[in-house]
Amino acid sequence: MIIQQGKLSQKQRKALAAQQKQEEEEKKKKELEEEETRKAAAQKQQNLAPPQWGPGKSGGGGGGGPPSKASDTASNASLVDAVIEEISAPGVSVVLRLEKLSEVSSWLDEKPGCVDSVERVSSALLCFKYLATSWISGTRLLEAFVLPRVARVMDLLADKKPSVRNAAEQFSKTLPVLVNAYAVKEVLMPQLFKVMGGKGGWQSKCGALTLLQSICQWPAVERQVASMLPEVVPMMADLMNDAKEAVRKVAADTAVAVCMAVQNKDIEALIPTIVDCNSHFERVPEAVTKLAEVTFVQTVGAGELAITTPVLLRGLRERSTPIKRKSALIVINMAKLVDEAREVGPFLKQLLPELEKQADAVADPDCREVVESAAVHLRRIRDRAVEEEESEGRQKKKDIRSKGISLRSLIPLEKREEVAEHSLRAALTKTLDTQADHDEIMKPTFESPVVPYVCTLAATLMADHQFDLSTWSNQIFMPYFCPLIIHDKGKAGSCCKDFENRCIEEANRIFFHLTGGETEAVEEEEEGGELLCDCRFSLGYGSKILLHQTELVLRRGHRYGLCGANGVGKSTLMRSIANGQLEGFPSPEELRTEYVEHDLDSSVVEISVLDLIFQYPKLRAMGLERQEAERVLGEFGFDAEMRKQPVSALSGGWKMKLALARAMLAKADILLLDEPTNHLDTTNVAWLERYLCSLSRVTSLIVSHDSSFLDNVCTDIIHYQGKKLKNFRGNLSAFVEVKPEAKAYYDLNACSVAFKFPNPASLDGIKSKVAPVVKLSGVSFSYPAFTEAHGRPVLQDVTVRLCLNSRVGVVGPNGAGKSTLIKLVTSEQLCDSGELTRHPNLRIAYVAQHAFHHVEQHLEETPYEYIMWRYAKEEDRENMEKADRKMTEKEMRAREEQQRQLDEEMEMTAEQSEEAAKAMLEKLGCVGGGLPTSSANGEGPAKAEEEEEGEDERVGEGKGVVSLMARRKKYRSYEYQVEWVGFKQKGWPLPSWHHRNELVRWGCKKLVNEIDAKIAAESGLQGRKLDRENVTAHCEDFGLDKELTNHTFVKMLSGGQKVKLVLAAALWSNPHLIILDEPTNYLDRDSLGALAAACKEFQGGVVVISHSREFVDTVCGEIWEVGGGRVKVTGGIWGEDKKKAGKK
Repeated sequence: MIIQQGKLSQKQRKALAAQQKQEEEEKKKKELEEEETRKAAAQKQQNLAPPQWGPGKSGGGGGGGPPSKASDTASNASLVDAVIEEISAPGVSVVLRLEKLSEVSSWLDEKPGCVDSVERVSSALLCFKYLATSWISGTRLLEAFVLPRVARVMDLLADKKPSVRNAAEQFSKTLPVLVNAYAVKEVLMPQLFKVMGGKGGWQSKCGALTLLQSICQWPAVERQVASMLPEVVPMMADLMNDAKEAVRKVAADTAVAVCMAVQNKDIEALIPTIVDCNSHFERVPEAVTKLAEVTFVQTVGAGELAITTPVLLRGLRERSTPIKRKSALIVINMAKLVDEAREVGPFLKQLLPELEKQADAVADPDCREVVESAAVHLRRIRDRAVEEEESEGRQKKKDIRSKGISLRSLIPLEKREEVAEHSLRAALTKTLDTQADHDEIMKPTFESPVVPYVCTLAATLMADHQFDLSTWSNQIFMPYFCPLIIHDKGKAGSCCKDFENRCIEEANRIFFHLTGGETEAVEEEEEGGELLCDCRFSLGYGSKILLHQTELVLRRGHRYGLCGANGVGKSTLMRSIANGQLEGFPSPEELRTEYVEHDLDSSVVEISVLDLIFQYPKLRAMGLERQEAERVLGEFGFDAEMRKQPVSALSGGWKMKLALARAMLAKADILLLDEPTNHLDTTNVAWLERYLCSLSRVTSLIVSHDSSFLDNVCTDIIHYQGKKLKNFRGNLSAFVEVKPEAKAYYDLNACSVAFKFPNPASLDGIKSKVAPVVKLSGVSFSYPAFTEAHGRPVLQDVTVRLCLNSRVGVVGPNGAGKSTLIKLVTSEQLCDSGELTRHPNLRIAYVAQHAFHHVEQHLEETPYEYIMWRYAKEEDRENMEKADRKMTEKEMRAREEQQRQLDEEMEMTAEQSEEAAKAMLEKLGCVGGGLPTSSANGEGPAKAEEEEEGEDERVGEGKGVVSLMARRKKYRSYEYQVEWVGFKQKGWPLPSWHHRNELVRWGCKKLVNEIDAKIAAESGLQGRKLDRENVTAHCEDFGLDKELTNHTFVKMLSGGQKVKLVLAAALWSNPHLIILDEPTNYLDRDSLGALAAACKEFQGGVVVISHSREFVDTVCGEIWEVGGGRVKVTGGIWGEDKKKAGKK
């Protein structure tokens, strides 16, 4: 009877409320009594329960008994109590326990239509919730009954009955404790896919997503989920665009958690950004740009491609050409790191057609080339996948536990489960054969869901190459069979071992039957010396993959030569070791390493040599004594006086010695020597060889272009081969015997690389290639500090000549003045006395000893941008900074004063006559239309003030010459058009052409040099357009490909690649004379051979400073030997040996 409360009187309402209150109090009292009874029974069961083996699955309830059921209905509570009592009572038989669990799990399959069905369904859920969070021994058995029904549990979250929904919600929160990591792939995920891809309620989808998100944080589960990302990610993408907002939100969080399971450090920081693109397509360009900046070094498999493929496909379909190009470039970089080609097959079917489509549609040639290259890489992977399938198992393997065997693809799940069931039955039969109730136990056990469930777990372990006995024991055997049929821990352990061995033996039989594989004994060569390092790693720099899943093995006392082409990552590898960034390499506490720098930090160049040693943090921490520091520095040739000198006063060779001395003082286990012979003369190279060979307890890892040095020092060669490191015993000679294709390490003419130098145009008046274009006559130069220390100039009375046929090698010890001599030739320094003469149209390309200084201000630019900047004004900007053109501070002040005086003198009104102007010109010393007259002393219209710098520094400048406007040929010399200060703005045209010698006498030599250089540069660049196509082609002639030239920052280039860039930039002007100061530094052997060949074929002159006798002998026929302030010339046309022969 339904009472309508609105029609009751006030008295009736009060009576009814009192009655309801009394009923509620009685209900609470009854529930409290039931709770006390249940706690008492639980405590009794705890004392009588059989022991458990393996890891428990206790949940939030801990060991303090079952959770309270005060919120459950009375009928449900009684039914649950009855089930728990039957299952967990002491002494319950195996048969009864399994039967009751099967009965309760079957209740879940009922449709909650009638009252009884609703009660059974909700009771089953609450019963399983209690068992899952309790301490009783049957907890792990629940997995076999519950996990295959997870989809049903999720569906009940959206049931119309509130009691069923509430029970399902409570049980779903405890589901994670029932998940075995090895059941995720084959048991749980198919259930979740069924829900997430089905047409159930949004509550069901949210429940499935929440469960997946909660288990993804477990390491063992991560590996299983990662292997399923190709199926999971598309599902997540669909749910992130679901019509229900609640589903979209949970799906986005779950997608991030799922993708994190891939455990790839290259992309894990970008996973939230990538996932976000699945629902916000406008953010694709941002994601692609960030991905393009990633250095991919870890192996790329199906998981990584599953995450990135949706973004890459959308990036390729973007209208923006740069985004298309970046997407294709990402595909190329990732394709290089694919190990298992068969794994990525599904993604090839998506990416390859899109790339082929874009290759036909893209208009930009650069972008189209990258897209086509990406398609080529994917086709190679596709072909490799076919080869892998055809050759699978043909290699000789020991058994299925060997690396490289894909058991999951060779033996299907059903067959592996069959193997496991057969092996389990045999192992259990053997163990239980002596028990009287053997048959009574075995039959219900194998008829229950437990055995198929455990067999599925075993099949997963076999496919995942998990053959560790403890994993089999703790994860798939003892938690299920010890509480059930084997209560003795020793017997259980033996049975598990027998079970695993039978599985391996049976799977091997099937494997060898399918593949025809044979066993093979692996013999390893014994090596002497203590093992210092044995690590496996990948390495990248910028967007380039340098090494991929390679091994590095180093032993104490060995000296390893690290060989490979420029840009393969030799210096990057050693810096990664020194900075502790190499994966798997021993920590600094275990192994001390010292990296010997090419150049010392500019911040320390002003302190003394000895202070530099004591400022090194490692040496301070070691408590280095002054006596020891002075002793070691003395061994490197630093006497007491040199130890007091500032580091800036040292030559390149002495700076390298100082860096080596500092490394030796640090007493490292491993010395990392990057081009240690750079800047060292032959005497010091020989000393270094002897020193390194004497270090029996120190390991050396050496990068050097000096083949003789490597031959004399190395005990082993580590060679870069296809992004792998390959060890070879013996020195460089032994390595070349094994690898004849590496003979370029000995013979520069055997190189496989070619450089192409642009040929220069002819010079006016130069009819023969042996005619001199540069002359130094009686030249002297010195630095004040050097003269004070040595009592003589750096160079004195030097007379040399250069022509277009010159091939000059400048040799001599460190500090002799070789680089100074070249700076005089290039006018980077002005001589103190003597005369320098060179052809006005001569173009010189100069690559300095420390070549990186050319580009150190352009590290955030590409090579293309650097060359565009350098020649944007149709002249080499570096030439504009030379001393013979750059105005000194004194000259600038004098010019400003001169301008001021002339402005005062020439204040004239518009009415003043031309005669007044002529009078002013005469006053300045100009007659006959502006031709300056010579004074008595021949110095021009007015005697210039004497300057300390000499005649060329006088600031007469014709007493009014502001600039030279043009140049014209006259007879065998040139005349220059002069612009006079103040007359141009007054509107008086005064064309005045003057001979070169006149202008030089007046002190205008720098103005003459400036216009000569401009005209020479313009003539060199005529007919050569400064654009991307021409610059790219020019850089390719020097070994820099299009990608490096147009899309790689200078800071990302290797040392050798930077040298190539500097060479390319210097030679853009089509020079007549090339001057290379230590060109062998940083270049690999192939590049050295290419440089030598290009120098020999060049149609202009070449000057080389080098300690490499091999390079000098290959290129040069004339030698300038610098020493003691003098230059001795041998060979060539003007050598002293030729002069003596002529006199005879």
